[in-house]
Amino acid sequence: MISGQFLKIGYSVSYPYFDVKTILQELGERNFMTSKRFMQQYVRFILICIFSIVIQPMILFSAQMEQSCDDLDDKPVMEESHAQEVSRDHNVNQEEQDQSVPMINAILVEGNKNVPAQTIIARSPFQVGQLFTIDVRQQTGRYMQNLFDLGYFSNINIMGELVSKDRINIIVIVEEKQLLQAVTFEGNKHLTEKEINKKINFKEVPAVDAKEVERFVLILKKLYQEKNYHNVQITPKVTIADECATIHFAIKEGKRSMVKRVRFTGNEHISDKQLRSILFTREDWPLSFMDKAGTYNPDAIEADKHAIENYYQSNGFFNAKVVDATVNIDSCTQDFDITFHIQEGDIYTISQVSAPGNDCLTQDVILLRIPIKKCDLYSRDKIRETLEYLRLLWGEFGYINADIEPMIEPNDETKTVALTFYSDLGEKVYLNRIAIIGNKKTRDKVIRRQLLLDEGDLLTTKRMDESKERVESLGYFEQRDGVNWRIIPVGKNQADLELYVKEIKPG
Repeated sequence: MISGQFLKIGYSVSYPYFDVKTILQELGERNFMTSKRFMQQYVRFILICIFSIVIQPMILFSAQMEQSCDDLDDKPVMEESHAQEVSRDHNVNQEEQDQSVPMINAILVEGNKNVPAQTIIARSPFQVGQLFTIDVRQQTGRYMQNLFDLGYFSNINIMGELVSKDRINIIVIVEEKQLLQAVTFEGNKHLTEKEINKKINFKEVPAVDAKEVERFVLILKKLYQEKNYHNVQITPKVTIADECATIHFAIKEGKRSMVKRVRFTGNEHISDKQLRSILFTREDWPLSFMDKAGTYNPDAIEADKHAIENYYQSNGFFNAKVVDATVNIDSCTQDFDITFHIQEGDIYTISQVSAPGNDCLTQDVILLRIPIKKCDLYSRDKIRETLEYLRLLWGEFGYINADIEPMIEPNDETKTVALTFYSDLGEKVYLNRIAIIGNKKTRDKVIRRQLLLDEGDLLTTKRMDESKERVESLGYFEQRDGVNWRIIPVGKNQADLELYVKEIKPG
């Protein structure tokens, strides 16, 4: 009798382990030496070994693989079933969520005395019976701005009150300003009410509050500063009667303050006279009432600082800057003494100028035509002129959208600057159509006869400028800004032209 036990291997397949010695002893006890019987027993033993060790594991392995395949086939079905259950749950949750969004039951207004509730509700983006969704709630800010634009409210709050599980009331709580009845002035000798009304039209102010009154005071002070009354004192007084406000402005104008002296420090290479000629702020003189010289304006001081820096940097002083501008006020006269503190730096020259071109316009031709040259003093003004000139130059070849970018490379050791002007040309632009706007008496055909451009032509700045000059020469339009072009892109390589004209007024 054959005996054995099963052992685990890799794919969970088992095979019988045989004790060969025991088998041989058993066969020997049964007349092991008899050849015929021995051969029969031996063949039987070999077949059993082949079946147990080779064939049976293959059968078991095949069966296991079929089971694995069946599991894989069942898995998508299970996942699909699970997805359907999740989708059903999501739809249920969505339905429950939709059911949880309340409906607007009513729009109520509180705190209004002078503005009718219907006026407030009429500006509302909400409607009774509408679901109060997130999109609807996001319109609250726009609604509040609409109400503030009326000019009657100083504060607005919008709240929601649930009246049931599926209904909500929108409550608009407002704080009204005082209705403005009248505005009076006292002490305004050098500022007329007509001048004030040009800046503040009190007839269009329906109501006021404390913040509104403060804003009026600031505007009045600015008007006085323009007239050089920088020490003006304005005291507003608001009187309430019958729920209406009357504002009284008590004004103490004080002394008129003028710019008496403009000084400079650090300017070793450029004279005071040259610098004063480029400033917006000028010293007071006997005829200043004609040119407003002597007027002090803080914004003009900042503009003067930039003007001084630009003047220096356009005359070779690459690193020049205005370090500070001090303003001193005379305690007796209240006049101004202004000092600009300048740091000039060294003078720089142009060491190299490059301007890459193309087949239409080579670099050599460009360098001959631009205003800035090698060995010139560094100049910001000339760089700006070069940029504008290159745009016009490329425009003569149809590149009217050319973008010019300068690269400035200073060398502090040699005190030189290398310049490169890169041109991003884009595509050539062709004319799609021309529209003439503003001509009421002059017929289109009279103007079009003067134009050197037709639909489909290459659009060039030269033809545009010449056409503009020909139209101006007709004498039908104003000399200053009476004829102007406007370019409207309609594609990558097409554009429309609009010619705006202003006809001369008769008489």
